[in-house]
Amino acid sequence: MREKQQYLLSISVGPVQEFIASARKLRDLWYGSWLLSELSKAVAKYLSDAGCDLIFPGIEDKGKLEPKSELNTANKILVRTGEMAEGEPEALVEEARKAFYDRWQGMAQSALKTISTKDQRNINRKLFKEELDDFGEFFAAWTPLTENYSDSLVRCERLLAGRKALREFSAAPWNGAGIPKSSLDGIRESVLRGNKFHSCQLKKGEHLDAMGLIKRFGPVREKSPHFDNFAQLAVEPLLDRLAELAVTDPSFAATIASLPSAERLYPSGGAPVKPPKNGRKLSLPEDFPVELLLPLSFAEEYGQHRDSVEGEVWEKLKKDIQQLHRKAGEPGPYVCLLVGDGDNMGQTLSKMKEMDHHRQFSVELDRFAVGVRNVFAQYSGKVVYSGGDDVMGYTPLHTMLSCAEAINRSFSKVMKDACAGTEIDSPPTFSLGVAIVHVKHPMDQSIVLARQAETLAKQQGRNRLAITQSKRSGSDIKLCGLWEEDNALKPFVTRMNEWVQRYRNGAFSSRLAYQLRALVAECGDELLWKGCGTDNCYPDSPAALEAIRLICHKDFEASSLTAQGAAELLSGHTSLYHLASELVVAHQLAGAELCGIEKGES
Repeated sequence: MREKQQYLLSISVGPVQEFIASARKLRDLWYGSWLLSELSKAVAKYLSDAGCDLIFPGIEDKGKLEPKSELNTANKILVRTGEMAEGEPEALVEEARKAFYDRWQGMAQSALKTISTKDQRNINRKLFKEELDDFGEFFAAWTPLTENYSDSLVRCERLLAGRKALREFSAAPWNGAGIPKSSLDGIRESVLRGNKFHSCQLKKGEHLDAMGLIKRFGPVREKSPHFDNFAQLAVEPLLDRLAELAVTDPSFAATIASLPSAERLYPSGGAPVKPPKNGRKLSLPEDFPVELLLPLSFAEEYGQHRDSVEGEVWEKLKKDIQQLHRKAGEPGPYVCLLVGDGDNMGQTLSKMKEMDHHRQFSVELDRFAVGVRNVFAQYSGKVVYSGGDDVMGYTPLHTMLSCAEAINRSFSKVMKDACAGTEIDSPPTFSLGVAIVHVKHPMDQSIVLARQAETLAKQQGRNRLAITQSKRSGSDIKLCGLWEEDNALKPFVTRMNEWVQRYRNGAFSSRLAYQLRALVAECGDELLWKGCGTDNCYPDSPAALEAIRLICHKDFEASSLTAQGAAELLSGHTSLYHLASELVVAHQLAGAELCGIEKGES
């Protein structure tokens, strides 16, 4: 009989994309992330209760592993087992797998109970069970733990990667012929019979598979946190501006106070859910639907209610909102979705020689995941998911740059603490992708744009912020830059803030970016400079010379820029088109800021 020994055990659960990405609402998005975290916690809790030492997630308080705790975990679990004989790790894994599927089945049944008895009759129970049993991924690998922890970890991760690569793909065990596919992702067949579902959780004609049904009805039972719809988020800059004006102008404050309540606007019910105040300075009438301050949303609701019994209330509201817009400006219908994670995390962990260092690293990652929620809240945003180094959330336009910079600062500080006392000389950096999207843009496509921006940041060399501006007309604009200085260029966020400030101060015309773009066809794209960093910086290419001429044009006298000052401002930029693209995005951000001030800056 072989001597017992400890093992390093790594487990990955999923599927990540199907849990998270298939969403039409922010609540769908949150619940998919939360559900995956709950399944991961169930596995981690079982292993911990079975005597294993948790390495990742790094949990100091075992109570955080209880169901529905505030802890969000990634889909990865790494533990050190107790002393075991050769065949015992396999038995441990099977019990952990059972904990995973038991939790999955329990959450599915819990979601099902929130559906009315009348609607439950319209669910294909047989297909629902078959899809439920077919769902979920659970991969595990283990290796004996030697004195060289780093080598053992690398071997275990390689085994896990090999196990994932060798997974089997089998045909669906049910016959889906003639059954509509899910409206969320089109992967599985709908478990709903016809269009007889009466719940307000479903849109007319919407089809959902078992997973979609769970994601839509599960949050009802789990008391999900409030998530703004994007129209509510888009008016945040205006709400900040209104709060300022209400302090200095009594008549303005009176107009705000006279806004009707949701009960007066919707006497028969059906009013949108009002978001919590989140420390907002502006006090609005009770239950007033803030999204009505967005012209697009108001036009839709006004068209439905102006000829109704409460039409007189809507007519007065129309005049009041027009008055508010005249004094404070109109909010734009665009918001920001942010997705990011750490760079080279696997390489960093592979360099750690001791298990205690790895656990310390995991504990600090959990601290980041918790703290980033406060960062988003400080800038009128909200975290949809934060587990380990992965972050997904949203902000209004006017606070996005400040929020992005604060996230990066938080991650950098946490990584410095996480790597203290280890062999890691260069802590991991952070890459963040931002999608600027219209409030009506489909949620699944918005997620794709944000992830593509994150991928761009990684591909450009990591440690970067990437922004994709996706407007309803024209092609998308993609920008990417370092958090730090890039040769002669200032940090990306710093120079974007500088462009925004110049637009706000009237130093730049709204036409400037497009005039610079037009120069590309005439003078080429290359910007060359001589004497940069000195008092004699000057342009050394036709494109650079013409760019300075435009910026120093008489239309921009408010900027007080000389030719030398313009050269210093633009030096470091090598592409005229990229410079113009930065200005296009900055102009949109500045337009939002005219309706609000940067929180945390005043």
